[in-house]
Amino acid sequence: DFTGDVSGTLNNVTFPAGHRIQYKSINVTDNRSTNLTTFQHISAYDLTITPQYNNSKIILFWSGNWYINGDNRHGYFTFYRDSTHLGQTTEGLRLYQTASSAGRWQNANVRHIDTPNTTSAVTYKVYIRSENTDSTFRINYNTSYFSNFSLTEIKV
Repeated sequence: DFTGDVSGTLNNVTFPAGHRIQYKSINVTDNRSTNLTTFQHISAYDLTITPQYNNSKIILFWSGNWYINGDNRHGYFTFYRDSTHLGQTTEGLRLYQTASSAGRWQNANVRHIDTPNTTSAVTYKVYIRSENTDSTFRINYNTSYFSNFSLTEIKV
């Protein structure tokens, strides 16, 4: 067991399974959007983490809002680890579908657990795409709002 405050480097410390090892986070303002039908990288959300353990789990969490204009349209959201797509090839990890009465802004949360199997630095990225080029998928309403992307390394 460990209690107290620690600063500096810890050597020869064993963390129990389920322990949070490190946390990275970024807040992004401004609207990000695409009307392209292939996944587009939104670089403002890029976060790099160097796992401390080869078998660690990385919890990815994005929280914000999204919108797509048009009736019965789809917007797709996904994460990448470096160049590896973590979702389904065409549909990603999450789908936002508008109703038949046009789009509305929706609060959204996307959580995914990854096992990168490395202790080398990896960069996690956010990608979005639209179903049709006649509709635009947007994340983050405007500068009055922000969305957050975070990474948490968990010891297995």
